[in-house]
Amino acid sequence: MRNLIFIIAVAALIITGCEQSSKDETTSSTTVTKPETVSGIFRFAVDGINLEAWNIQNNNTIAEHSQGLLITSAVVDALSGGTTQGVYTVLSTEYEKAFSGQHVIVTVVARQADENGTEKFAVAYSTNEVGNSGWRYFDAGNNFESYSFEYDVPVMNKGYSDFVGIWPDVSASGKGLVLQSLTVMKLPNHLKK
Repeated sequence: MRNLIFIIAVAALIITGCEQSSKDETTSSTTVTKPETVSGIFRFAVDGINLEAWNIQNNNTIAEHSQGLLITSAVVDALSGGTTQGVYTVLSTEYEKAFSGQHVIVTVVARQADENGTEKFAVAYSTNEVGNSGWRYFDAGNNFESYSFEYDVPVMNKGYSDFVGIWPDVSASGKGLVLQSLTVMKLPNHLKK
């Protein structure tokens, strides 16, 4: 029963996120939703198509794609802490405070690149201060799918920003992943798995 409630809540949030796009705050062509609570669930969302919302470390690339962003990596044994050694986005102080000490679900909507597509990628939530989720690994498919994991975010001390990083190709061969979106949601206790 809890799993059914969880699936319904996530589906409602994805649908609501699509409907909420008119409420997005736009700065320099970057769309990051304003902090909001939907059905009692606080969430952060960023569209993959907004290049300015994403940062890269050495040996990663990022490029516009007709269906999102094409990201690649040639990083061997990428670290999941700090900003991560993948392609990453910054969660503002407001989100860092809201997610501190909370149970969150991180969801990436992505697929393999059409040419030289990655078989496996990873995602990490990093507090940049009191720990991180470690890389959570996923097998990439040919079609867009939602890939999610849950994480209990440690309580922040001073706060140095939180980050979500994506390691597009864990084989470090420079293979590509098409990223459509990233969402981080604070889940109420009754929706925890």
